Amino acid sequence: MSEVEVTTAELAEVSPAGRAVIASLALHRVSLFPMEGEFSDLFPGSEAFLQRAVAVSRTLASGEPATDELAEVLEVYNELVEPDGEHIDEPDGPGAWGMDVLDIAGYVLEAWGDPDSSAETVADALDAMHSFADALEEMIPVVRDGDDPADLRELEIQRQVADVRAVTARGGMDAAAIDRLYAASLPLAHAYRERIGLLP
Repeated sequence: MSEVEVTTAELAEVSPAGRAVIASLALHRVSLFPMEGEFSDLFPGSEAFLQRAVAVSRTLASGEPATDELAEVLEVYNELVEPDGEHIDEPDGPGAWGMDVLDIAGYVLEAWGDPDSSAETVADALDAMHSFADALEEMIPVVRDGDDPADLRELEIQRQVADVRAVTARGGMDAAAIDRLYAASLPLAHAYRERIGLLP
């Protein structure tokens, strides 16, 4: 069984709130995505949306209430990706990256909005992160400036496994434990931002 399959199987053992925390950590890893210019021309307001989605999900992950703001940000998400009531088709070119990040944020918000039904939503969020990392590996040269950069796919899988097991082992997560998991995800957020900067 692959690490991806292990992660998916272990999600079933995590509490609804714990699953939403795991998804929020995934969103944190794309929080430095440059949601501007060519990545978001088709989605006016997406940069502000992403910032709010990241902030609301972290507030909720820390155990603080943010129900009203969650509803507002979910509404903004729907306005961005379903302007006519149906999810827009993924665009070609750089806009596809922006669409991916918006959808990851949408999965996370939905996981908080309906925790008891979040198993599939969170699995979708983690799968979207796999796809995001995989696409970066396919588009960026393996060797850059004589270095062999880390495989972001492997780093993402390892981070997900670590997050799931940390949340499962602790049961309830206090604010300090959540902060440690967020700190553990930050290097990968920077790695994604750096690699995105090399897109042709």
